[in-house]
Amino acid sequence: MSLDTPPQQGDRFSQAELQQLQLEQQKTLLSVVTQIRASLDLNTILQAAVAEVWHFFALDRVSVLQIPCLNPAKDWNAGQFVAEEVTGGLNSVLAVDPSVRSLSQFVWAQHHPEQIQRVQLQAIADINTANLSAADLQTLNHFQVKASLTAPLMQGDRLWGILCLHQCIAPRQWQASEIESVQQIAAHLTTAIHQAELLLHQRNLNSKYLDTEAGMHTLFTATIARLQAEVCDRQQAEAALRQSEATHRALLNAIPDLMIRMTRMGIYLDFIPAKNFVTFKAQMEWQNKSVYETLPPDLAQLRMDHVEKALQTCETQVYEHQICINGKVQIEEVRIVVSDEDEVLVIVRDISDRKRAENKLKESQEFLQLIINNIPQWIYWKDRNSVYLGCNRNLARAVGLEKSEDIIGKTDYDFPIPKSKPIILENLMLI
Repeated sequence: MSLDTPPQQGDRFSQAELQQLQLEQQKTLLSVVTQIRASLDLNTILQAAVAEVWHFFALDRVSVLQIPCLNPAKDWNAGQFVAEEVTGGLNSVLAVDPSVRSLSQFVWAQHHPEQIQRVQLQAIADINTANLSAADLQTLNHFQVKASLTAPLMQGDRLWGILCLHQCIAPRQWQASEIESVQQIAAHLTTAIHQAELLLHQRNLNSKYLDTEAGMHTLFTATIARLQAEVCDRQQAEAALRQSEATHRALLNAIPDLMIRMTRMGIYLDFIPAKNFVTFKAQMEWQNKSVYETLPPDLAQLRMDHVEKALQTCETQVYEHQICINGKVQIEEVRIVVSDEDEVLVIVRDISDRKRAENKLKESQEFLQLIINNIPQWIYWKDRNSVYLGCNRNLARAVGLEKSEDIIGKTDYDFPIPKSKPIILENLMLI
């Protein structure tokens, strides 16, 4: 359809009728925009856009050319058509003959990288009178293009893609109202693309964040899947994401660890306090504070060193340190997990009780070993396969071992017994 009022229309219609006609056109345009903005899935948005524009302007072909984030001066011809609505019998831009010069090269040439900041629409009413090169004419004729109208789709200062409108039956004089409508549609399509990519980026961040807790992986995956199934418009997406965030925070609050989101520069972005976890500084004062304000200088520098190593290697860093709080030594295990390009998740656990238990066990074992070592008889213990699990010092010296631990994993046949000491072998067999 044509959106402009014919030159004589003012003679045939009253002012009220003209206003009514313009109102109907605006309603139709609003319907097109509504269909484009009805989804947050990028492929659905693009396909709805080309279908609605194709129907609205009564065109022969509508397509979207996506421009990758490459070096525009070097890879300017690397665009790819990602959506199309075309009249039956016409060649599709999605199935290009490799022997034919790419239509994407011609389209992008109208928005050449040297003019990458251009945002004007490019209109060709008749390709035969447009002063095009022979190669361009051959490409356009292959796709039966008689007239074209292209509109850039910008994301900030980057050219994300180009909306292409083709008339293939005959040339077409693009009307001012048509160009204005295409500009409005391109603006709404640009916003819809931006929102879809933001949602996809948010989902990717959520997935990466959830990986830090393997035990929650199944629950979080189900949550994301449920969100993907429920989200059909922006309002539903925002509500679902808020619900997901609350669920995640509730789960994290149940973890007995102190969890901190921290930047590469050591600034605390957020934290989840742990119950009964004593800290060097009050946690209520941590928001937007530096690690150097919440820890002693030596421990703050130690943490920053591990943060930098984690960001450089993309590997989880684990270390332990001791900190004196209210006159009491507290032993902490610190895990640093990369969560973004310049951001980490710091997980701190109080392991004082565990360390004290380990030390008591070690002391008990050492005391028992001391008693065994001072017994003059040979003492050893084996498993069911007659493999040594340990012995006292007297036996170790008798068989030529420096330490009693060296006997672990050996059998009687592993000891070279000197001929001058046959009594040793006899004693081993008797014990």
